[in-house]
Parts: sequence; structure tokens; C-alpha cells
Amino acid sequence: MICFYISNKEIESTKIKNLLKKYLNEYMIPEFYIKLDQIPLNNNNKTDIKSLKDIFEKYYMQILEIKNNISDNIIKQKIKSIIKTTLSYESDIPEDLSFFMLPGGDSLSSIRLITNLEKEFGINLSDDFIYLYPTINSMGKYIEKAINKSNHYNNYLISTTKENISEESIEEKYKILSQKILSGNFIKKYETHYLQKVYFFDNFNSFIHINIDIPLTYNLSKITKALNELIRKHELLRSKIIQEDTLYFVEHNKNFDISEDILIFKNINEEKINEKIEDILKRYRLNNLLYRFYINYTETHMRLNMIFSHHIMDQKSVHILKQSFFDILNDKIENKNRPHFSDFVKIIKEKNNNYNFLLDEYTKELFEVEKHSFVPYTDDEILIDSFKIINNLKNNERIIFIVKMILSKISKIMGIDDIIASTIMNYRNFNNKDFSKNIGDYHTSVVFKYSNNWTENVFEQKFLKLLKRYENGYQPQQYIFKDYPEMNELQKKMEVAYDLNVLVSINYLGEIRQIEKKEIINKLKKTRNTLKAFPAKKIYITAFTEEENCFVYYLTAPEKLKEVLL
Repeated sequence: MICFYISNKEIESTKIKNLLKKYLNEYMIPEFYIKLDQIPLNNNNKTDIKSLKDIFEKYYMQILEIKNNISDNIIKQKIKSIIKTTLSYESDIPEDLSFFMLPGGDSLSSIRLITNLEKEFGINLSDDFIYLYPTINSMGKYIEKAINKSNHYNNYLISTTKENISEESIEEKYKILSQKILSGNFIKKYETHYLQKVYFFDNFNSFIHINIDIPLTYNLSKITKALNELIRKHELLRSKIIQEDTLYFVEHNKNFDISEDILIFKNINEEKINEKIEDILKRYRLNNLLYRFYINYTETHMRLNMIFSHHIMDQKSVHILKQSFFDILNDKIENKNRPHFSDFVKIIKEKNNNYNFLLDEYTKELFEVEKHSFVPYTDDEILIDSFKIINNLKNNERIIFIVKMILSKISKIMGIDDIIASTIMNYRNFNNKDFSKNIGDYHTSVVFKYSNNWTENVFEQKFLKLLKRYENGYQPQQYIFKDYPEMNELQKKMEVAYDLNVLVSINYLGEIRQIEKKEIINKLKKTRNTLKAFPAKKIYITAFTEEENCFVYYLTAPEKLKEVLL
């Protein structure tokens, strides 16, 4: 609240406050008091609100200028200290260096950094804060404004010629967009990775959602240009899947303009639109785009919603796509000499197609473990467990710690000494080719044996050694499912060890923030309801960490486990 008053002399704000308190409730008492010679009027002889806002902004900027010299350096030093603590990094950090260029500066640590910044400065930051403001300088400027609430006094009006688009037209516009992007000249055709074959022929429809909150300071044409460039940059956004003797990706050229094809809404129910788009992507999974996006305007920001088929996106790609989008939006120059998803598919095939997996020590271990079955619990509620996580663990160490804690509990409760389990990893460096800037489904399901009879640290040593092999392109599943759904006798035998006999499947999402928790749990409930319809084959677990706590959600589990956890 701002009070403008006319007087021949300055009046102490406390005197005006005390007077107003006799007539107004506390929440209506202004924070700022500005003396004017006269109240500005517009052409209609009414109070000119815009002029008053301009007067206030000048007044407020004068206050900030006095504070800035003191607060700017203090804030930046605090940010630098928080980054060092978050990354366990001791060297000095240049104030114009991107957080993502620092060792360990990735999507996982960016969430921890946001959480630490919020605690230190007592403000709320969006999930995309580090993408928008990746340097200490840019973080400092934003946080200083947030602390002083100067953003409260900036009113950006939504201005667009687009009208809200009805749900019925979404499908037609999706077809038009597919035709526009995929009708250009053919670039290349290559066989898909084995994962796309399994997803397609098992009718597994899973989607990755990416939500990007963009300040209204960016205009629509800027967003449109960035989306155009994003699609040109990533070949899977210009590709479709076709079915012939097997499944193939077909990539098309880069000459298109989607400016007139962006879906734009205002204050709509996003969940309803998302369901509609997911349904479209299920029905048109061949010969069409494998994603769709739209913009939803609110009073405070515009949200770019992107829905991707799992065929072309994994969870790691969310961070990559966001960073790519913001780099383009902020006119950062990219390295164009990147390898392609087709290069990754070729490398994995070459490394695994002629490998004798039956002689491999890890495969032999898997064949030693007998298959375990269980009677699942049938309640609607998800079983939840939690435990403390050791601080400052590196990524592989953290995953090993979490996996061991979970399997140790399951082993004891079910009375099973030996378990075959799997967990999802994401490797993007093979044969000196760096895929860390590429979107796509690069995830690897690491299958391993766990034994409660192993002595101290044996599991850790074995698991680390196995991860090193996967890091170098070892993927038995590529051999097993390379001709899927066709399988020879050897492939079927391998499938038993690497899939059918797996008792526990663990998906670690990484570090999350408190505000994300509700959305994640809602998604897990939907997954739980889907899994209830299937016979119990595996214990499906999703885990994530929130500061020093690890939360474990059992989407399927034995009755025995339910009795202990509840």
C-alpha cells in the first residue's frame, strides 16, 4: 500500500500511520508515504494512476540505490558461499560463470541450491530459477529485488492477438503441426533403440511433462522463436517412428515456422488439457510428432507446458531441454558439433550384439538366484517408508546407499537372502562421444544381485564395478530385445535373468523440493492404480530425497511389507 499526500511540508510517516489506524484495519495501513505538490490528473480530470506509479518507481529506485551499495556485495557473497556448500566446492567462483559449468552443477544439485537459497533469504523461487539466472551476478540481482519486493510494483499486461482455443481443435492443430515439421526433406532413417520397441509392442504409454514458468517480461514472439530454434536443434523433435520390418526413426529437415501453431490458453485447467494431449499422442504414435506443447497465461507469468512420449524423452532429458530452451531464449551460442541419437543407438548395438553374455560373471550370478513371487497388498494407499541419508554423498555413492537400505529391509522382512533387483541409471558418454546435451531416452536399467549374506562392503564393491561396465556401454538388454517382439531361445533365457526374475525395481528420482512433493505423489497414485490391475511380478519402488531424508514409495509390495510399514 502506498500513500500519496499533499502538504506544504514533509510529515513524519508515523503521524499519518497513527491517524489512519483510527479508521483502518492493520492490513490496510500503507507501507510507503510520498509527499506531492498536487495529485496528477488524466484527460478526464480523474486521478492519473499511471503517473502515480511512475512517481513511486522513481522514489523506490532512489531507496534501492542507497541500499544497493551495501546489500549487493553481501547478497552475492552469501550466494557464492551457498553454492560452495551445495557442491562441496572449495575454489573461488567467478561471478559471471554459469552454475552448470561448475563440477557437480547439474539438475540434482540445482534443486538443492534453490532450497538452500530459499532458506537463507526467506523467499520463494521457481524450479527454473537457476536456468533463468545461472550466474552469481544474475542470481544476486533477482534475489535483491525479491527481498525488497520491488517485483510487487511491476505490472506487465498480457497482450496477444491469439484467442483461447477450444479442446476440440487441439487434435486438428496437432496434425497440422506434425505435417509442417515432418513434411520437409528426408535426412536419415535408422532403427530405433531397443527401448522404443519394448514400449511400442508392449503398448507401454508413458509421458514426460515439462513445465517452464516464464516471466511476462518475455514477449510471445521471443518464446516462439526460441521454440522454433529448439526443434531445429534437437533431431528427435523433428523425427517420427515408422513401422516396417521393425521400428525406425525418420528425421526430417529444419525448414519450418511454427509461429501460427502454438496453442495459447488463459487460466485453463492444465490437467484436463494434458489428458487430452496424452490421448492424442497414444493414438498417433506412428508417423507423427511424439510431443506437443502449449502456453497458459496467468496474471503473473506464462507457463510453457510440454508433453513428450517416453519414446524420445527420459527424466534426465528434462534438465537438458530446459537448459537448452533458456540458452536459446537468452541468445547463448551453442556448440553445433554434437553427436546424434542415431550415433548412440549404433554404439550400443556394436558393443552388445556379439557379446557372449552367458559367460559373463554378472549373468552367471543372476542365474543362481531363484525366482520369488509374492501376494500383493490391494489397498489404494501407497506404502511409504523413509530413512536418513548421509550428507555429501556423490551421485553413485548416494544411489548405492539408497538401494542397499531398501533391499536390506525387503530381504529381512520377506526372509529372502538373495534378490535380483534393478535400478535406472543414465549414461551419456560413450566412445568419446558426449550425449550430455542431447534429449532422448538414454536410460539404462542396471540389473544386479543383492545378497544379505555378503560381508561388509562386498555389495558396494560389486555394484561400483558393475556400474563402470554400464558406463562403457554394457547393456545386456540390447541383445535380449534387439529383435523384439521376436526372440530366439538364447534371448528368452537371458530375459528370465534380466527381466522376468527381477523381484525389485527401484527408480530414484533424485533431489526434490517440498513444493514438488504433492504433484509427484499424485502421479505415483495414478501409477499405483494402473499397476493394481496387473498380476504381481515385481516390487515397484519410486524413491526421492528431500534434504537429509529419503522417501520410499512402494507402488506394489507384498502383504508382509504392508504389515511392517503400517
